[in-house]
Amino acid sequence: MLLLMWITVGAQAQTQTAIVVNPYSPVTEARLCRNWLRFDTTYAGVGPADFQAGDTVIIIQMQGASADASGSITSMGAAGRFERNVIARRSADTVFLSMTMLAAYTEKGTLQIVQSRRFPSAAEVGADDTTRQYMLTAPPFDGRAGGVLMLHSADTIRLWCNITADGCGFRNDEGICTIGTSVNAGKQGTLGSGGGGHGGRGGQGTRNAQGVGAPGGQALSYTSGVNWIFMGGGSGSVPNGTSTAGGGIVIVDAPAIHGNGFAITARGDSGTTPTMGGGAGGALLLTSKTILDVPLCSVVGGNSQRGGAGGGGVVRIGTITALNLTASSYRGGLASENVTGNGEGGKLFYNVIINEGTQRYSAPQPVVSADTSVCVGRTVSLWGRGAEVVAWTRGADTLCTACDSVDVVADSTQTLSAHFMINGCVDTMNVTVTVYPTPNIQLPDTVYTCPAVPITVAAQEGFARYAWSTGDTTTHTTLRAEGTYYLDVVSTDGCGGRDSVVLMFTSEVRMRVVSSGTNGVVLSPLSPSEQGQATITIENITDTALTITAVRLHDGTVLSVPLHQLPRSLPPHSMTGLNVVGAYHMPGNYSDTLSVFDECGVVSTPLTVTITETPWFTRCKVRITSSGELEGFTPEQLQEVVIVDVLGRRLYPPLVPGCYFVRLGSTTFAVQMP
Repeated sequence: MLLLMWITVGAQAQTQTAIVVNPYSPVTEARLCRNWLRFDTTYAGVGPADFQAGDTVIIIQMQGASADASGSITSMGAAGRFERNVIARRSADTVFLSMTMLAAYTEKGTLQIVQSRRFPSAAEVGADDTTRQYMLTAPPFDGRAGGVLMLHSADTIRLWCNITADGCGFRNDEGICTIGTSVNAGKQGTLGSGGGGHGGRGGQGTRNAQGVGAPGGQALSYTSGVNWIFMGGGSGSVPNGTSTAGGGIVIVDAPAIHGNGFAITARGDSGTTPTMGGGAGGALLLTSKTILDVPLCSVVGGNSQRGGAGGGGVVRIGTITALNLTASSYRGGLASENVTGNGEGGKLFYNVIINEGTQRYSAPQPVVSADTSVCVGRTVSLWGRGAEVVAWTRGADTLCTACDSVDVVADSTQTLSAHFMINGCVDTMNVTVTVYPTPNIQLPDTVYTCPAVPITVAAQEGFARYAWSTGDTTTHTTLRAEGTYYLDVVSTDGCGGRDSVVLMFTSEVRMRVVSSGTNGVVLSPLSPSEQGQATITIENITDTALTITAVRLHDGTVLSVPLHQLPRSLPPHSMTGLNVVGAYHMPGNYSDTLSVFDECGVVSTPLTVTITETPWFTRCKVRITSSGELEGFTPEQLQEVVIVDVLGRRLYPPLVPGCYFVRLGSTTFAVQMP
């Protein structure tokens, strides 16, 4: 990605196009244990096509040092640490690096990642610009990122344009410290601010009447055994808040550089008002063993008037034979109106390298138990392997420490975390335990039936398996004997449950007659052989359903109930009407007991039938005795009586039970022997 901006270079009134060739972004999170960096995808210096697999990057900690109240460094932290690495892959806002990272970076110290611009073999940098009207540059440091330019090639780099990071370093009052006053930043002053420091100390601002001038920034040591790199410190600010910036960082990694007369610079800015100090020179890191025709290779400090000039920067070259630099290339800036304000000279080093890991990152492969599911109340064992497990936690609760495994009684769905110690930092992996409930079987506590009357009990549908203690394996079973019966089920989640039901025999009255009245059921008056009909209402007075199975008379009077009525189911506390039909052949008053039966018992009510006499059916004092003789006739009449059956055949006593016609003179009587 190329970021274009227009600037005016030097004192010439010629406008040049300054091209930023390096994608860059602040690092928001650095994980050494997983060898990845997370960056700000919304940052202006990076696009979606940047930071892809195979890209070479520089990771550089811009700040992070600490200083005490006196301005002395108490800790360098990770400030100035840098290294080259190669991206293995990118996932959204995270880059995974191929080589093991060397330093314990901290994102709180303005850590940034910069993608190096790679040029092919025999690279002609800027050759396409025949007017020579542009230069390569770094974006100015904005407090989070910027200030770094890097090019690399496997062959000679031939320049056709200037390469510069002038004024791209730390800004006013800004330097390597994130805690305390930045030691390489110039200090504020009213008569003149102090110059920024880097390889050399910054100049002091003009002294006041008490002989005190604003101090310049301190020099930073490059000889303490750590291969680091810094930008130039900014000058102190003046009352109107303005100041100058130090030089940035230029890194060129190639076997040789052919300059073609073009410059490589990282100079500090000069003060533009009498009281402004100068920024410190930046840093050049040129790994080349051969550097030809580069007329200007400069990290000088910025000049000033009454303010302190900037200290000189640092030049680092691959070999002493590559380029013969004089001190003028890294001298301090000059203060034209302040004899104590000149900046001190910077430093020159040879035989330098770019930090780079030599061990390809092989990610530890910690693993934890797979997400699992269990039934409520069961114990589940979870484990972690592949690295040291320092703790298992559930939310804010620590379940154990220094434990590879943990046993948990699961009462609800939960997420547990295994914390691994990897390369000095803790990585966390989660396991979700899904907990399934115990099946809720909905059996009644107790059911009732009559002895020898089976009853069916059913559970709800939806379970995977059913197992009754009766041996049945469906949703229902039939019970025949008193006792406790069990049902075991397995849900579709694989969880088991058990419920029971108790069967008890009962002889309780479960029905009552509602509508028979005080005298019970009355079928009258009727003529002989006429059928009488009445409706009897029966109520179920229990909480369970019952079945009416039969209707009978105790003494056997002819009675019928239409067949389609029975058996009849009667829900709890409901009523039903039964139609009863009765008939009798002989005149008279008859009474009996009407009984209605269910599976367990009977309910009874009186029944009365009255049969009226007719001209055909009259007793007329004629009666047939139990011995079959006629009574009610005089001896003379008996001599004249003629008895015939229904076929007209004459019969003589004794008679058997049946219907007969008795003729006496012109009168005929019909009689029935029961």
